[in-house]
Amino acid sequence: IEQAAFFVLEAYDGVKRQNVLDSPAARAAFRIHCRYLWVVQLAAWLLVFSTILERPLWCTQPHTMEKVEHPCYNDMYPSFPIPYLSFNQHLWIEIPLSAVIIADLCVLSYSQETQVRSGVGGILVVVMSLYVCDITIAAETPHHSFRLAPYLRILIAVLYSKAVASKAVLVARTIPPISHVFILGFAFLLFFSWMATVLFAGSAQEHEIFPDMRTAMWHLFILVTTANFPDVMMPGYSE
Repeated sequence: IEQAAFFVLEAYDGVKRQNVLDSPAARAAFRIHCRYLWVVQLAAWLLVFSTILERPLWCTQPHTMEKVEHPCYNDMYPSFPIPYLSFNQHLWIEIPLSAVIIADLCVLSYSQETQVRSGVGGILVVVMSLYVCDITIAAETPHHSFRLAPYLRILIAVLYSKAVASKAVLVARTIPPISHVFILGFAFLLFFSWMATVLFAGSAQEHEIFPDMRTAMWHLFILVTTANFPDVMMPGYSE
């Protein structure tokens, strides 16, 4: 009767749901997942919040520390009085929170085998696998200049939040209709970057603003978005 009611609910809502395996252990595992889902969601958002307390990678690089004394707290790079955690301290936060999410995926896999092979569950498995690899690489190379972790944490939190995930899907659906606008903007940026490197050859702007296509595109992007607008236009204006 319960199975029939479940199928009727699926047909009424028009949504395909994953069925719990027909065994007492699987049903018990699914109840544990539902009961402690809020704990897992809290762990996911705490991972996102931990990014604020994570020491920026750029200020832990040996070459940066050679040039600037205590770069993470230097007045040249204002970071506000944030109590940054050391790398090891942050790992002690990351690992337990990640273990909570991995344990939930294991419980969900035991109760619904197909849930972690497709859909959101499958994406979570991939993301958590990447996250574990990122933690391992970071532990082996603490002075590495890049980590995927900050981006993966946001993705994990979004996947565990149906409200945020639904809004993200809605935003993703709006991208194809307006993609031609972004393509046209990129084409304009590319064309005028090339033109700038040709027109300003041999001038002060060539060395400061337009030394190559990549740098020219970056500076013109800043110019278009009006962020630090005077910094881009002042060399030409001064001449």
